Amino acid sequence: MAEENEILKELEALFPGRVVTPVRYVQESWWPLAWINRSYLGSAVAAVVPESVEDVVRLVRFAYERGVPLNIVGGGSSVTGASAPRGGVVVDLKRLNKIREVDSRQRYAVVESGVVLQELEQVLNQEGLTLGQFPQSMDIATLGGFISTMGSGHSSSGYGNVEDVVSRLEVVVPPGEVYWTSFRRVPRSSLGPDLSKIFVGAEGAFGVITAAELKLYDLPKFIWEDSALFSTFEEGVEAVEKLASLDLPPKMVRLYDELETAYYTGLEGAVLIFRFATQSKAFLEAARSEVSDILRQGFRGPELVHKLLQERPNYREHITRILHRGLIVDTVEIAASWDKVADLYRAVKEALRGVEGVYFVTAHLSHIYRHGACLYFTILFMPSESLYFKIWDAVYSEAERFGATISHHHGTGVVKQRYLELEKPAELYRRLKAALDPKGILNPGRLVP
Repeated sequence: MAEENEILKELEALFPGRVVTPVRYVQESWWPLAWINRSYLGSAVAAVVPESVEDVVRLVRFAYERGVPLNIVGGGSSVTGASAPRGGVVVDLKRLNKIREVDSRQRYAVVESGVVLQELEQVLNQEGLTLGQFPQSMDIATLGGFISTMGSGHSSSGYGNVEDVVSRLEVVVPPGEVYWTSFRRVPRSSLGPDLSKIFVGAEGAFGVITAAELKLYDLPKFIWEDSALFSTFEEGVEAVEKLASLDLPPKMVRLYDELETAYYTGLEGAVLIFRFATQSKAFLEAARSEVSDILRQGFRGPELVHKLLQERPNYREHITRILHRGLIVDTVEIAASWDKVADLYRAVKEALRGVEGVYFVTAHLSHIYRHGACLYFTILFMPSESLYFKIWDAVYSEAERFGATISHHHGTGVVKQRYLELEKPAELYRRLKAALDPKGILNPGRLVP
């Protein structure tokens, strides 16, 4: 305790007025396991709120010299425990919230890590631009956290994922040095590996992302939104695979299974919603013709698109209602190639049907690619820590059996960390960690133990 008090005094001297007790940081969490057992909320000595890159440099230098762990936090919207502190100091980056530059001519923006995605999108829209990243949590998720967890939004089939829009990064690494991962703004460079990729998805384990240069898109001039209804989810999967192979694929596609369709719309079957967005009316009409050949049962109109997308921002209300009933809800997003998607969907549902304490399991296709798709499962179950891990292990067993990944866009966090070594060569991550953070002060225990 004496050492903690000493650290707190030193921090208050370094950052007057910007050191707070970590009470709210260890009471707020979107991680379902922390709702079951509050000890998973974590703990910290204090939280520091940097207001500049120079502040981050000073904080990293202090932590490096004193051997104090730093827990990097953005919007705190992680559902896998990535935001839970493990002792030391919380680094709250939300005041690094400047949009330094928007270059409409070159379609680039330089944005600090603490900027909330929704606010960034609003600013870009005023310039006739878009980042094209629309995660469900965009009203609270910050750019830095989104990059650090390798996030994605529902329009990834048109605009790509976060790794596709990051041009270069500004990072602070121990013992307290600032680097841009490239010194120049260029569309592409083969002069050595892209260093930005080291930090995208690393969840702060290799360095503190303080800003990013982002690639932007023009807002579309022509939009076509529509829907279709299939008798079964599997029938819909076959159609969506064909949509994914189009020369001009839809910007957004979501296919809901029978349970989710009934819950959100009251319809029987599996509903598909999609959006095409182009700069050319001719391209849009060509897409309409091709889609009509695929969806021969006809279209249901844009009303279902609006209804289902309007439900996405209401996730807090849905979660609150479930928690008040004494239940827990969690989500798992796994990605696989098209030849395995339908079978994997059935296998996961069957595996969880046999787990006592699981009430129901629903799913939808949330992201599509030419080579595969993401299955996004929602699971309602009794509040039990052992059941929580049993569910995750059951899903992972099926993902492993089908050669799928256990994480499409929710990152690694704590709960998925034990699966990382089964999917990827974790020893290479450890070597990177040792080289970039030799004292292990940045998000200790994250990514790889």
